[in-house]
Amino acid sequence: IKQNWGVNTNIPNIDPNNKCALYLYHANYNTQVIELKQFREQDPSGGGFTIFKEEINDTNNNNAYIRSKILYHYKKNKIKYVVIFGSVEEVATIMIDLPSDWESRGTLNNNAANASSDMYYGHMDNKEYKIIIGRLSPGDNKYGVSNNELSISQKQTNIQNQVDKIKTYETLCTTLSQEI
Repeated sequence: IKQNWGVNTNIPNIDPNNKCALYLYHANYNTQVIELKQFREQDPSGGGFTIFKEEINDTNNNNAYIRSKILYHYKKNKIKYVVIFGSVEEVATIMIDLPSDWESRGTLNNNAANASSDMYYGHMDNKEYKIIIGRLSPGDNKYGVSNNELSISQKQTNIQNQVDKIKTYETLCTTLSQEI
C-alpha cells in the first residue's frame, strides 16, 4: 500500500473552509451521483461543497488510473474529499493488487474474500497529499464470490439507498443543530 498510495496513521489536517470534493463513479450510478452532487452544492446552511465529477473509463479502470484522476483533481481543483461510487470491480482501487496473505493480517481485514468493499479507506497521504477517501458500495461481493450476482437495478437501488440516508441524516442534523 505504501508504495502505491502512501500510508500515514495521523489524522489529516483538513481546512474546514475547503469544501471541494471529487465524485469518481461508474456510469451505472450517474443518476445517484447527480442527486448527491446537487444536495451537497445546495447546502441550506450556506456552506455548500464544490463537487467535481469524473466518470471512470472502463478501459483504463485500474488503481493507477484512479490514483491519477485523484491527484489531477487534487492539484487542479484543490479537492480534499473523494467519494467513489461503485464496487471495487467497477472502480478499481489498490485492494485489487494486494498480496493474498495481507488480507488476514488484522482483525478488521480478515474477511477480504467476501467483504462488502475494499479495505483501503481513510486518507491518501504521501506527506504531500491529504485526501479523505470513501466509497458508496452497491454490495460488492458481500453476498457471494461473483460481483455479477446483483443486477444493475439492485446495485443502483443499493447506492440510491445510501444517498437517501446521507441526505436524511444530514438534513436531520442541520435541523437539530438549528433548534439548539
